[in-house]
Amino acid sequence: MDIQVRINKLKNEINQHNINYYVYDNPTISDNQYDILLRELETLENKYPDLITADSPTQRVGGQPLKEFGAITHRKPLLSLANAMNVDELKEFDIRIKKNLDINDKIEYLCEPKIDGLAVELVYEQGLFSYGSTRGNGEIGEDITNNLKTIKAITLKLNNNAHIPQLLEVRGEVFINHIDFANINQEREKNNEKIFANPRNLAAGSLRQLDAQITANRPLRIFCYAPGIIEGMTFASQKDFLDTLPKWGLPVNPLIELCSGIRAITNYYNKIEENRSQLTYDIDGAVFTILTLYQPEPFDMYNAPVDCAYAILPALDIGLNGNAAGVATTETAEAPTIPDPASMILVFESESCIFRLPLSAPMITLEVPVPIVIVLPDADVNGTLCTILYIPFSLFIL
Repeated sequence: MDIQVRINKLKNEINQHNINYYVYDNPTISDNQYDILLRELETLENKYPDLITADSPTQRVGGQPLKEFGAITHRKPLLSLANAMNVDELKEFDIRIKKNLDINDKIEYLCEPKIDGLAVELVYEQGLFSYGSTRGNGEIGEDITNNLKTIKAITLKLNNNAHIPQLLEVRGEVFINHIDFANINQEREKNNEKIFANPRNLAAGSLRQLDAQITANRPLRIFCYAPGIIEGMTFASQKDFLDTLPKWGLPVNPLIELCSGIRAITNYYNKIEENRSQLTYDIDGAVFTILTLYQPEPFDMYNAPVDCAYAILPALDIGLNGNAAGVATTETAEAPTIPDPASMILVFESESCIFRLPLSAPMITLEVPVPIVIVLPDADVNGTLCTILYIPFSLFIL
């Protein structure tokens, strides 16, 4: 068999076995058989180094330790979720959304456990893992590409079981499960080493090692849950996006459910809370995403329907205790100059959004998949200004 053909076959086999194990929790070969495939690939690549590619499973662990982490500016900020402290506040959230949207129908929510781990962003270009970073301050994160590559659950090359976009940014939560955490501490006790405090701290510390060799020895896992910027592909909903991730070889939480209405999501939360102790990993709540408000493609805010226009703007996540989104006040102050779309934000005071845009302004199309912002004509100022209403994309309940 041609050497290049054999190398490609080994890479594909190893990658698929990783997906079977980490994405579908369905290993199809033993650890020993997996190691035999990997060693054969390493042997061939050592003999024919010109045939080594960046997406090879042998390239997960880098060379020399870094002196420091570089900084990466996120194209789309990784923002905090709005939060509720109890079921009553969850119900208030549902009522508020219905009132703001002027609807009586049940709202569809995508519900999932909130993993207690470390938020990261993975960036794929032309289907290949290009780089990854921590959330950082939401705007700028640390470049932890080398460490993320050591996590076998993160595919280095997207499977072509679904169309592959030119650019794909995926947000995920890196964590360590209970069994792996216990095994690590048991081994450290045997060696008279200090044990780790909890899985989250261990996962976060492992990802921030300057030496990727150390990270490679930690049993890190990941669940992916949200998109960043995507170019070359659109999705009908958040669920459509999550359903596509496993086809590419990226794991999502199997406990994600689509629920309709406040009773269904309350039941979901209660079920997660009741089964919390039986989960194999730590969680610190549940996340509820408004499925119908996901808008994945550019939208022209000034060519939208007159009665209810939609705009895509950079999102702000807001708390639900006294700072919830609401219709703007109707003061007739002169409209501000429209800023550059990349720096546009919404400002909230109490329950009112005070940022305004004139309807006659130049067309703006923002190519970022973020929560919808609803723009309603403001009759008090003869239609020369529009009122902006922000709807949170996700709600996090503790």
